[in-house]
Formats: sequence, C-alpha cells, structure tokens
Amino acid sequence: PLFETTFTHKEYAKGVAIERKLWDDARYGQIRRKAQTLGYAFGTTIATHMSSVLNNAFSDSYLGADGEPLCETNHGVNSVSSSTFSNTGTTALSYDAVVATLIAGHDLNDDRGNPLPIVYDTLYVPTALQATAYEIVNAMAKPGTADNDANFLASKGLQVVVDPYLSDANNWFMISSAMARMHLLWFWRVRPEIAQDPNSNYDLVARYRGYMRMSYGWDDARWIYGHEVA
Repeated sequence: PLFETTFTHKEYAKGVAIERKLWDDARYGQIRRKAQTLGYAFGTTIATHMSSVLNNAFSDSYLGADGEPLCETNHGVNSVSSSTFSNTGTTALSYDAVVATLIAGHDLNDDRGNPLPIVYDTLYVPTALQATAYEIVNAMAKPGTADNDANFLASKGLQVVVDPYLSDANNWFMISSAMARMHLLWFWRVRPEIAQDPNSNYDLVARYRGYMRMSYGWDDARWIYGHEVA
C-alpha cells in the first residue's frame, strides 16, 4: 500500500482600506494601486506556498506521509516494506550532475519493486543558476569542454524553470512533470475572493476584503530528485 497523504492547510483573510478623500480629490491612480495591492498580496502568498514545497524539501521539520522530507535518502517503498529508495544528492549543478540524476530516475522502481523509469523532463532552479541551467540544456556541444562531443542533454528536450521564490541559491531539482501532476497535490478549498466589505460605509472608508483557503501536499516522492548543495 502507498502512504496516505499529509496536507498543509492554509487560510488567509486580507484587506485594504480606501479613504473617501481619495475619491474627492480624484486620486484614482492611488485607488487603483491600493486595490491592486490586495490581488498582488494574494498572488505572492500563493506562489510562496507553492515554492515552499521545494524550499522545505530537505528539512526534517516538514515531513511527508512516509515520515521523511520530500527529498531524502531513505524513503519507504511502501507502507509495509522495509525497502527504501533515494531521491536526493549533494552535487552542484553541472552537466555531469544532470546526466547522473536522469540515470538515477531511470533506475527507480515502483512501490512493488518493479522497474519504474522516471523521466525527469524539467530542470528547476533558483535565479542564481538560470544561466548555468540554460547552457547545460541548450549548448550544441558538451558544455565546459574543448572537444566536439555532442551535448547528450540537448536531445532530451529538458525544460528549464527558474523560480524566484526558491530561497537557496545553490539547491536545484529535476522533476517529472507527468508524475508531479499525479503526486504533487494542491486543492483549493476556497479560491481567492475579493469583494467590498458591506460594513465599511459609515466612517467614509471603503474596505475591500479578500479570502482564500487551500491545502497542499504530496503522496509519492519519486516525481522529484533534489540536490542540497553545501
């Protein structure tokens, strides 16, 4: 049996107030900016929580249903087996490291011990590594060498995703987008709602409120391979 999913639950209520005198003085630009800040705040909060899954991928304070962090050396294969698998390393981003990670994914087994080749198709990096990632994936010849060896990775069609919300400038990840859609879970309990507060009329201040509630988690760690680089 697979492990049951452990979810993180979040709820947010935010607000912005617009004074009557802004309308009177025709400060419409300021009014629009105030209203936009509410939507912006919701957007950055959502993005922060999405990226928190990777920012906490190596932390023992954020455990999945198998009792391990997302990226760990001893994930349980299933809930009744003592066998384990690893989806983590400590190698800095390089051509050879990406190739080795692809091979590690291909060598993984499923929860019953049968071969389950994972095709990592996405190189997920912080902003500091974006140039390195692009060169590794797109160079015509093998990067960092003086010979004419072909770039093996150029034929793999890897996608580079740069996430400005990743907090560590050295850590990087390989992701199977197909498996992530199955095993990286996000549920909207209440999608973002923004409306004027009906109780905001009597003090000549219009208040706009926003509310959202979500849950997220993962139920199988094979969709990702992370490198925690010292």
